[in-house]
Amino acid sequence: MNVILLIADTFRADHIGAYGNDWIRTPHLDRLAKEGVMFTRAYAEGCPTVQARRAFWTGCRTFPFTDHVVKPGNALNLQYGWMPLHDEDWCLSEILLTAGLYTGLIGDTPNLFRPGWNFTRGFESWSYVRGQASDFYRTSYHFDDVPRGPCKSFEERQAQVGRAGRRANNLQRNWEEDYCTPRVMREAMRWLEDCGDVDGFFLVVDTFDPHEPWDPPAHYLTCYPDEDLMRAPYQLPIVAPRPQNLTEEDVRSRRAGYAGEVTMYDRWLGHLFEVVELRGLWDNTLICFVSDHGTHLGEHGRMSKGPPGLQEDVTRVPMIIRHPESLGAGKRVNALVYNIDLVATILSALGIESPEPIDGIDLWPLATGEKRKIRDCLTSGYNEWIWYRDNQWTYNGTLTAGEDDRLYDARKDPRENHNLAAELPEVCAEVRKRIVEEAGPLREPPDVSRHDPVNRKRYPRVF
Repeated sequence: MNVILLIADTFRADHIGAYGNDWIRTPHLDRLAKEGVMFTRAYAEGCPTVQARRAFWTGCRTFPFTDHVVKPGNALNLQYGWMPLHDEDWCLSEILLTAGLYTGLIGDTPNLFRPGWNFTRGFESWSYVRGQASDFYRTSYHFDDVPRGPCKSFEERQAQVGRAGRRANNLQRNWEEDYCTPRVMREAMRWLEDCGDVDGFFLVVDTFDPHEPWDPPAHYLTCYPDEDLMRAPYQLPIVAPRPQNLTEEDVRSRRAGYAGEVTMYDRWLGHLFEVVELRGLWDNTLICFVSDHGTHLGEHGRMSKGPPGLQEDVTRVPMIIRHPESLGAGKRVNALVYNIDLVATILSALGIESPEPIDGIDLWPLATGEKRKIRDCLTSGYNEWIWYRDNQWTYNGTLTAGEDDRLYDARKDPRENHNLAAELPEVCAEVRKRIVEEAGPLREPPDVSRHDPVNRKRYPRVF
């Protein structure tokens, strides 16, 4: 059996037709869900991007980020758990390569290809589609509005260069085919043309879209009129760290941009599926689709994925598995699962055992109806924020108990609009105990002194 693992960054489950959305066009993902198993309550094991990729690669948990090590030269590494794979980790790609499968990785997510971060391990071939977001690809120094001279910190300078660099990366983006998602899918099609006739392969296709800034080709923005964008509730003013104080028109345009990127992804996924079928691979290939996390699009007064707060719009993810033998086809699984359970599920489908214990759980018993649940609760986190979900309660708060507790009745208040933490402090305390029982002891914030400009002389090698 072949395996294609599709990872799309920042993809909200409620923006797919099969998940109940009736205004965004996702025919190819809808087809995948119709022919496969759709998990309606899949959640992020840990956030954001790199934490999720570490878990996808190993099948092991990253939350509660107790192994975090601060490394000079990467401002994003200050986020808890944002770090390379450990040298001793067994990766899914290495396990499958050892088992005799040809392995390939194609993506435009810059963090997968940072030198020394180890995410290309176990892949017989890998292709990095350059130019997405924070990729340090093309120089930005020909822009007159880029600040010059010394900065207060390396992180400040890196942010300035990164923002201007993204503009430079996109100077030659004239047609839809020039955008990163189409380029990733076209590279995946070429890989299948080269390797589609081998005796078993594992291909990971990792796209950064629909990650912000949500700027698809203009023709996608006209697909979704304003009245459709108003269906989901939102609050003004937007209080997220970036950007702030958006108008209603700003919210509409960003929602249209996000929806447009979702549709652009689906369109090019359809082209990839066409090649899979033309190569005669549709009937012997396991196809999995998953995301690392979602994002706010105006809900709860926010227009980003990060804290404060970890609501359903961020933690819930789409997850679909299509078995070539139609195992569980058309089934909707409502059990609580993690997105990293895909690793154990892929290994089970191939009849391969992991050389080391993993935290993910095989989902096939849920797909076949043999089991109705595999977990009673889920836990996750993003920096200093922790999150909990069971069949009754959803909780999120900081590492400091009681500082900013948010408790919701998941049955009566699925949109999480009524915080019950002040009324039910005993429930918050009990939930925090369960988080430790399920995930392990929580850690204090990591030492970031090496990134302090005062101590810069001790760590001169910042690039």
